[in-house]
Amino acid sequence: MRLVLDSISFSVAAAELVSLIGPSGCGKSTLLRLIAGLDFPDAGKLLVGEEKILGPKAERGLVFQDPNLFPWLTVRRNIEAGLVARGVLQEKRTEVDEFMRLVGLE
Repeated sequence: MRLVLDSISFSVAAAELVSLIGPSGCGKSTLLRLIAGLDFPDAGKLLVGEEKILGPKAERGLVFQDPNLFPWLTVRRNIEAGLVARGVLQEKRTEVDEFMRLVGLE
């Protein structure tokens, strides 16, 4: 096993945009998967605020670099897929409309 991440610590302010830049294999995707709660560290701990990351949460998301769409669904249905999986589609339908308009997908 190869050590990819070691002794990482950083802070991100609310609404701040951050980019991870580095060569292939340096741990960018691993770090994002850890923060999203999709993977777990071999040692140490991950915190968002004071809360330990124990798995995926609706407040944290990840946009994959490879296309991960359902090709048989419309754009709208692909956007709604995560909401359907969480059982919150009905109350979020207006937000889907707003975000689609915001990015020109109306």
